[in-house]
Amino acid sequence: MGFLILPALSMLLAVVLLLLFSYVAARGRQGAYTRLPPELAAERLRGDEGALLIDLRTDPEDLKVCAIDGAVHIALRQLEGRIGRLAPDLDRVILLVCDTGLYSRAGALLLLELGYRRVYDAGGACALKQALEACASAA
Repeated sequence: MGFLILPALSMLLAVVLLLLFSYVAARGRQGAYTRLPPELAAERLRGDEGALLIDLRTDPEDLKVCAIDGAVHIALRQLEGRIGRLAPDLDRVILLVCDTGLYSRAGALLLLELGYRRVYDAGGACALKQALEACASAA
């Protein structure tokens, strides 16, 4: 009976290693959380014509302040339900902004969990707008 234990343990070890390597490989394909400073976020937006900018602010008064042309306004609570229609391609560049950076972080983490690989937390909308204006005036 003891001679059956060794092959069974070898088979179990092989299965565990296969699962572990599969998990590591899958995690390697998934994007990592990245917070971009406003200047880099502005460069990313200007350099990639297919980039999607999502503004997670919901207060109409906040949206009037530092409005960024081309931004799509989505409440954080609606992001998961709407992102598939806005960005069916999981490799599309997506930048998220909000008022303080808290919602943009939460949104970026959510999109990464959903499998999006090129997601960037661009922080506050006002800082990004200033960086975009500086890029435009320098060009």
